Amino acid sequence: MALRDHEQRALAEIERRLAEEDPRLAERFLGLSSPSLRNRQAVLALLGVLGAYALGLTVLVIGVSGAWIELIVLGAVISVSVLAWFTWKRLHRR
Repeated sequence: MALRDHEQRALAEIERRLAEEDPRLAERFLGLSSPSLRNRQAVLALLGVLGAYALGLTVLVIGVSGAWIELIVLGAVISVSVLAWFTWKRLHRR
């Protein structure tokens, strides 16, 4: 639903005043205008984390099936590290 001309002018005036009074807040609001980019980045990050986790589990399973202690340890370290890193990033993001 499109805004009427006077509504669009009023919104532009509010944006201009906000930018003058608090530039950091205005910058944060401007960042909200492109959610598709942030969503795409979040999806790619999640896919990367899941891929690394799957790699760790795969190495772990290969190590268990072949009774190779080195691969078991490596797979466990990769899996736990990926989950710990992802959790740490999510908690410190807020």
